[in-house]
Amino acid sequence: MSEKTQTQQDSIPRKQLIKLFLSSFIEPYIATFHWAKSLVFPFHEKKKQAIDIISDQTIIGGIRSFLSSLVPQFKTTPSPDTDTFFLRGNKTGIIITHGFGANPSEIAEFAETLHNQGYTVQALRLPGHGTSPDHFSLVTFEDWYLAMKNAIQEMKKQNNRIILIGHSMGGTLTLLASAFNPVDAIITICAPIELHPPFYALLPTVSNFVARWPRTPSSLKKIREANVKSYQIVPLNMVVELFNLMEVTRKFMHKIRNPSLIIAAKNDKVVPLENAQRIYNTIQSSRKKMWIAPNSTHQVFIDKTDFDDLLQQVISFIQTVGKKEE
Repeated sequence: MSEKTQTQQDSIPRKQLIKLFLSSFIEPYIATFHWAKSLVFPFHEKKKQAIDIISDQTIIGGIRSFLSSLVPQFKTTPSPDTDTFFLRGNKTGIIITHGFGANPSEIAEFAETLHNQGYTVQALRLPGHGTSPDHFSLVTFEDWYLAMKNAIQEMKKQNNRIILIGHSMGGTLTLLASAFNPVDAIITICAPIELHPPFYALLPTVSNFVARWPRTPSSLKKIREANVKSYQIVPLNMVVELFNLMEVTRKFMHKIRNPSLIIAAKNDKVVPLENAQRIYNTIQSSRKKMWIAPNSTHQVFIDKTDFDDLLQQVISFIQTVGKKEE
């Protein structure tokens, strides 16, 4: 398949984008109409409401997930280039976790470079990622946490040291996992702890009416140019799960005492620098360091403007952790 053909398939047609935006404004009015109709025809609507509750992924996602596992109606299996991969090295095991809506393809080069340094590396795919937006909409932040917890337990079986590295949402998960699981060190990269986007307070309500929302054109352009696969449309109920994850993580950050490297990006328009400072100030680690990538945006592994310097910071920190423990 030619590069041009691949780009055309990965991009969202303009008509589809327009349709998505229009539907996002129309759907709340449709929902209001159905609510008003239920007041006029209460008995007729009861059966329909029961069906809606069972099929509504935002209300009973577990039932939908179970039914879809019996008769899959959408893609639930990741492709080889979006799935978890494992690179065997020495007895220092590193688990790298991607961000929201992404998958291991985005962190592949970073993982391979660390493996070339001799480390055992696992690029972890979080549940619902690398498959389809429909599948993505069925998971919860608890599923993401359990996936990381299981990865830590498996990595411990054959490695002496465990280091967690997470980008964006993966960094938030790294914080939460290290608060409850014994690991030797953590590295967070552009991890969100508290965000205040417009209409944040309305997000849980809006997610019940608007199923999906397209990512920004600039973000999609970067993804295509980097030739990585990531969701171009995200379910809004998953954004709610991301905020739930941040809320829980904030409550337990004070329990973190691992050696920690907190990395932020100066030009990050998604996760403000204040998040890194709050992480640094809240965790109780006696050995902690914060480094700011001077030229990068939130997508540090796609920009690659500070890639070499970031790698050096990470490798130097890991080596320091190893020397201290020896």
